[in-house]
Amino acid sequence: MSVEQTKIIVVLGMHRSGTSVVTRTLEALGISLGENLMPPAENNNEKGFFEDLAIVSINDDLMRSDGFDWQCLAGGSQTNWANLCESAQGQRAIAYLGEMLEKHPRLGLKDPRMPRLLPFWKAVFRHMQLEPLFLISSRDPLSVAHSLNKRDGLSLEKSQLLWLDHYLPCFRETQGYTRMVVGYDHLIDEPRGQLQRIARFCGLDTPEPMAVDSYIETFLDQGLRHSQVTLHNLQHDPRVDPLARQMFELMDCLARDEQNIDSDQTLALLDDLSTQLEQRAPLDRVLAAQDRQLLALKHTLEQQTNQHHEQTTRLEQQRLDLEQQRCELEQQRISLQQQVNDERMRREHLEHNTGELHTQLHNLRTALTMTQASIGEMQRSTSWRVTRPLRTLSHHVQQLTRRTRKLAKRLGRALYYRLPVNQRQRLVLLAFKHLGFAFRGLSHYESWQRQQALEKDYGLSAQSSFHYRTEAETGKPRGMQRQGRYAITTTGTAPYCYLPPSRSRAVDIELNGFAHNPLISIITPVYGVAPQYLEKLIQSVKQQWYVNWELILIEDAGPNPETRSYLQALKDPRIKVRLLERNGGIAAASNMAIELAKGTYAVFLDHDDEITPDALYEVAKAINQYDPDLIYSDEDKIDAHGNYSDPFFKPDWSPDAMMSIMYTCHLCCIKTDLIRSTGGLRSQFDGAQDYDLVLRVSEVAQRIHHIPKVLYHWRVLPSSIASGIEAKPYASDAVRLLKEDALKRRGLSGIVEPVDGMPGQFRINYLPHNEALISIIIPTRDNVGILRQCLESILEHTRYDNYEILLVDNQSADDAALAYYESVKAHTRIRLLRYPHPFNYSAINNFAAGQAQGEYLLFLNDDTQVESADWLERMLGFAQQTHAGAVGAKLLFPATRRIQHCGVVNLADGPGHAFYNACASTPLYFGRNLLDWNWLAVTGACLLVHRGKFEAIGGFDEELPVAYNDIDLCIRLHKAGWHNLVCAAAQLLHHESVSRGVDHEDPSKLKRLASERRKLFRKHPDYFMLDPYHNKNLHQNSVDFLVLNY
Repeated sequence: MSVEQTKIIVVLGMHRSGTSVVTRTLEALGISLGENLMPPAENNNEKGFFEDLAIVSINDDLMRSDGFDWQCLAGGSQTNWANLCESAQGQRAIAYLGEMLEKHPRLGLKDPRMPRLLPFWKAVFRHMQLEPLFLISSRDPLSVAHSLNKRDGLSLEKSQLLWLDHYLPCFRETQGYTRMVVGYDHLIDEPRGQLQRIARFCGLDTPEPMAVDSYIETFLDQGLRHSQVTLHNLQHDPRVDPLARQMFELMDCLARDEQNIDSDQTLALLDDLSTQLEQRAPLDRVLAAQDRQLLALKHTLEQQTNQHHEQTTRLEQQRLDLEQQRCELEQQRISLQQQVNDERMRREHLEHNTGELHTQLHNLRTALTMTQASIGEMQRSTSWRVTRPLRTLSHHVQQLTRRTRKLAKRLGRALYYRLPVNQRQRLVLLAFKHLGFAFRGLSHYESWQRQQALEKDYGLSAQSSFHYRTEAETGKPRGMQRQGRYAITTTGTAPYCYLPPSRSRAVDIELNGFAHNPLISIITPVYGVAPQYLEKLIQSVKQQWYVNWELILIEDAGPNPETRSYLQALKDPRIKVRLLERNGGIAAASNMAIELAKGTYAVFLDHDDEITPDALYEVAKAINQYDPDLIYSDEDKIDAHGNYSDPFFKPDWSPDAMMSIMYTCHLCCIKTDLIRSTGGLRSQFDGAQDYDLVLRVSEVAQRIHHIPKVLYHWRVLPSSIASGIEAKPYASDAVRLLKEDALKRRGLSGIVEPVDGMPGQFRINYLPHNEALISIIIPTRDNVGILRQCLESILEHTRYDNYEILLVDNQSADDAALAYYESVKAHTRIRLLRYPHPFNYSAINNFAAGQAQGEYLLFLNDDTQVESADWLERMLGFAQQTHAGAVGAKLLFPATRRIQHCGVVNLADGPGHAFYNACASTPLYFGRNLLDWNWLAVTGACLLVHRGKFEAIGGFDEELPVAYNDIDLCIRLHKAGWHNLVCAAAQLLHHESVSRGVDHEDPSKLKRLASERRKLFRKHPDYFMLDPYHNKNLHQNSVDFLVLNY
């Protein structure tokens, strides 16, 4: 940046003299103050100081090097400030100002310390060949003295001496520079006139009236002025120093433009005032020396205070360490006692089993003796001898049959995987039907046989699945079948069935081998819950395989006295109970539990829910493997009778899904220190306080880990959100408010919108933060009819204005198409590109991307059709998020308006479109078709990505010319650390495969499709049958998120 293009304006003046208001005025006029400003302080410039922290630091260091600060009088200093330009501080100032002016050619500076250091700063400006403008903020000495007395305890007399020490250099040292005096009271009383006066002085454009009104309304008010002394009162107040009075009278004339600042009269008055002040020099030097001595004593006292504080802190830390050691020893004692009890129970169990085994062994020996006697008698019989040849033949036949079946299975398996995917099931069923003897004993064949029999006998299809029967269903007396039982049932559809984990020896070995055994604090606020559910909760905690836990129960002054009595009776030392006398809400109760928590991690457990026996074991395993900041697991629901239902098998960390719906929910485990450092739970969001906490924690967490396993049973009661949002209507308002708060906290612009079909849920409509150019790339070939529909829909409906269309002709031969291409070239938004090579989707789009001018690239099929005005700006809002990779849209079939695309799942048979041909408006699997979820991939039929991210991963892979190139692009974006997503509110029609035809209807295309799928997974073997945004507990070949039932 050349010197001629820069403008630097320095605001001078005494502390508390209105320099902040004058500096803020410069900002309103378009002068930049930089980004490194001192933050506002409560009861002291609450609207801001507008001082650059680096400049303040330089000035403080300069004063400190000479043994004084701003409260010290200036007399007696021997420092040649101008010579310090070559010092380390001078070089620091030059470098910093150079950097600031490079970013901000029109720069404003303000620090009340500068008047006393002006020789230094003038030398810096001269070195940089800068001609600064000086604005001197004027305020009467008595008002300044009152303000300093209130803030810093300075006497009126000393404050006036400091006032003179600051203002005389403002005039002496700026002589020869362009300068002007601005009266603080004038600026408050006549802001419009003063703004115009300052703008003229600075050579700035006259501010717009609306901008002036906004500045006055949002910043200027009479509350900024806590005291005001008129010139008449100043002249007759005996407390006012005569020199200060004369100085202010001169400054007031200059602020009113009644006198020229550089006139002989002004200079003579300033010389006279300087002479009078020199007569006080001996006394000033004495006072200044005293100030320096007091400052040195103050620094010594501060050092001693800091040393004392450090000693106190060390002692307190030692006390806390000892307390921690005591707690750890107590936990070890409890753990050892638990191990002793477990070992005793294990020994008793082994002794019981040993007795049973001895009995069984005795019975087996008796049976063996009897069997041997029977065999001997049979072998001595005539029939045994006569049938020996037949037995030999039968043995050989059985061996041959076994070999034949083994060979048939091997050949059948090899043949199966060589069959076209869409033919496998039909041919397998034909093989079962006609070659069944070769498949006897195979589970698939046996299941098929049973199903065939049922269809023949009853005319229906049925399948076997696990079923959990509660004690009410078993018919046994209450207590005998307390936890119900599991059975295999046959139904038309397989219902969800939770199978409890089995603790194996491998688990015990892993538990004993953990490098870290952190204490886990379980946080449970209690309010109005029946003791029976609280008892089930506590029992589920006591049954944990991982034993290093504490349970903290905070009873929040609920209406149920039985609950309080039950809690008071608890004696387990691992359970802490607090009974509150006043209700504070769930967030306040949870925060109290967190204050009491000693654990490294905190797990949140609602007062009527349960956790699985392996829950804390899985959490501890994740902590040892990944050291996460936040952990969440899958979950299901449990009713009042103990029936399990509605599992939620979740994706790995999905930031956009998290802003759409509280999907992490239960089980949730967070580092305790992280909860505290982010401010704990907030009562204004009660009902969704955990959602708010996870959003805030996720903004600072380094590692977030998902355990794909049901570890939490969420109880369905009328008062629980598990039964529906209507149970707690205030939670819906809390969700909306916390999302608005998240946007504000993250510095994002957006609108929180309700979602049709999902009461209580809200999506984020991110507003683009700039008018970035979007290049819409549309490859086409001889599809004039469908292309015309696509282009016209874009041009007619799209509200976002800053886009260009790159139409890429790939060897079109149709005369009508060629004529149409020539006609659209006249449109200012459309550019026609020619790609005269064989079809290669990847190469065509890479070629067009190289010609595009946009910051964002939208790859769009020519068989799509825009319907809504805001589709492009909605997609852009998401694409501008730093974590976003590829952004897709929801695509619908035109005739049925059913789902063609709302995200891609990577299944065992390869990538597939989620909820293909399902109803678009009905919520499917926790709103994955209605809310903005993250997906491993989105279709290239409508894909928006930032050019920088697209180029960073190398664009489309041209080795994938037809299929899976969009999947490969998205996988590479995901590998690079970005999250792909579908903006569900951006909805287009897709006349699928009008451009290219349908792959699975053509044998040659089907073969090519299989070849490119193999190529995709050879390139990304780590993604074969893996989708971090799906879940291994879901059916691995279903696009409908079907739950497995083993």
